[in-house]
Amino acid sequence: MEYENVILDIKDRVATVTLNQPDRRNALSLEMVNDIESALGEIAESDEARVVVITGSGKAFSSGGDMKSMAEGMANPSSESREQILDYYRTALAVREVAVPTIASMNGHAIGAGLTLALACDMRIAAQEAKMGPTFIQIGLNPGMGTTYLLTRIVGLAKACELVFTAKVIEAGEAERIGLINKAVPRDMLAGETGKLAAAIAAGPPQAMKMAKRSLYLGASSDLETVLEYESFGQGVCTLTEDLKEGITAFLQKRDPEFKGE
Repeated sequence: MEYENVILDIKDRVATVTLNQPDRRNALSLEMVNDIESALGEIAESDEARVVVITGSGKAFSSGGDMKSMAEGMANPSSESREQILDYYRTALAVREVAVPTIASMNGHAIGAGLTLALACDMRIAAQEAKMGPTFIQIGLNPGMGTTYLLTRIVGLAKACELVFTAKVIEAGEAERIGLINKAVPRDMLAGETGKLAAAIAAGPPQAMKMAKRSLYLGASSDLETVLEYESFGQGVCTLTEDLKEGITAFLQKRDPEFKGE
């Protein structure tokens, strides 16, 4: 299916969603986030992809929320408008519901809600030239789209406070140092580094990968006993797969496994 605001490509078990409004620096309009959600739904339905990459076309990953839509919303500050904002947030964060691992390949600046979209992914690789920051305060706005939830969990409360209160925009190298992103690489190496990470994940056993993702997020927010119970459940599920047999056989035969998702 073709979309007006994003490009979806699935190849070699890697699905890539490219934000495709470069003239607007990939601002997250309602139409854009609807297309993101639809593309992610198509990926889930096809069951072809073992990893999802989100990136941007042009020089920016995303400049954040669409200011024109925001201005129109200010003219109607009603409870109905608030519900529309909540719907927008939930749609924009559909990436959090993706069962397989997700990677934000940040080709350029990620500002405000654009950064939040990247934070909603499991991993982030950025071009060294990219700058990023939760700049909501700069325009007199409380952070939204789950920024305070995601940012505090990724960099800790004190650093999140500093970034939000000062509307600080930082370079990719600093973002890597504080753990906001996994890695900063030269722009001309970004596609290659993202591809390597995506290929390594795509080569893994998909059922175990999905269970591991759920376990990790549960582990970040639950008590040890709850996590132990879920991990044991997940391992029980994996024992029913042919991939586990293949993994053990390959280990004993000292060869690379070939996981088929069975």
